[in-house]
Amino acid sequence: MADAMKRACVCIAAVVYAVAGVAFGPALADDSEPIRIYVDEYAEGQVMSHVAKKVIESEYGIPVEFKNVAVGPAFLGVAKDERSLFLVAWLPRTHAAYMERVGDEVDNLGELFDGARLGWAVPAYVPEDELGTIADMGKADVRERLGGTIQGISAGAGLMQVSEEVIDDYGLDDYRLITASSAAMTAALKRAIDDEEWIVVTAWSPHWK
Repeated sequence: MADAMKRACVCIAAVVYAVAGVAFGPALADDSEPIRIYVDEYAEGQVMSHVAKKVIESEYGIPVEFKNVAVGPAFLGVAKDERSLFLVAWLPRTHAAYMERVGDEVDNLGELFDGARLGWAVPAYVPEDELGTIADMGKADVRERLGGTIQGISAGAGLMQVSEEVIDDYGLDDYRLITASSAAMTAALKRAIDDEEWIVVTAWSPHWK
């Protein structure tokens, strides 16, 4: 885990150097006007944003401010503000709709990490021979154990849009996809684990594995 975090920090630093040294240019790099980093509610984005803030302020002496927003407004904000960053664009698919809206108004400076995954997850104590695939969720007894719900995250998240597609693809119309904050999803998962109840949650990696 420590090595993975070090690699992530190196990648973030490389992207930030590109932003300050190339995208902003020498004139802007000497300016004392703050650079704005749009930050969503998710843990990996907050970590990367704080690393970027540290690099920009310590290496370039440029003040950085955070603006906490949902994913959609983050893309729109960067499109309108030339001194801004958003470090958690999940591309090419998850945030594709948001990227299409801003088009050529933003620059993609490259990957911070690859191999990111989205999916649904259950606690390890749920028997794999009973619920080991999404298709298993169509079984009446499994649906009953899950209360006919899938614990999701915020409505604007790309993972929620993908989850809606999965529900349609697998004919899981009897399920309700619950909208909640990341913290609320985590709390629901903890309660279920504490009581050893079955639960399906929206999950992603890095952050969730």
